[in-house]
Amino acid sequence: VITWTKQIRHVLKQEPENVFADGRNPEPIAEVDFWRCRAENLNSIHAQLHSDGVKRVRKFLETHKSTYITPFARLQKEVEDA
Repeated sequence: VITWTKQIRHVLKQEPENVFADGRNPEPIAEVDFWRCRAENLNSIHAQLHSDGVKRVRKFLETHKSTYITPFARLQKEVEDA
């Protein structure tokens, strides 16, 4: 859960300005590619969050009153909002 949370946070934090990092001056298609890739990543994460396996993990965390359930639920909401 911890590693997966970090990976999702990484995707959520990506910004199109990163395309211009290090003084690069990319073609306009670079930003289009960024948003296409971001959409693909978010759609994949969304599908995973709604999979039976993740639902079972979440249920397990809730049942065992894990400290990870609140941050995980918040992260799931952030993905839904994105």
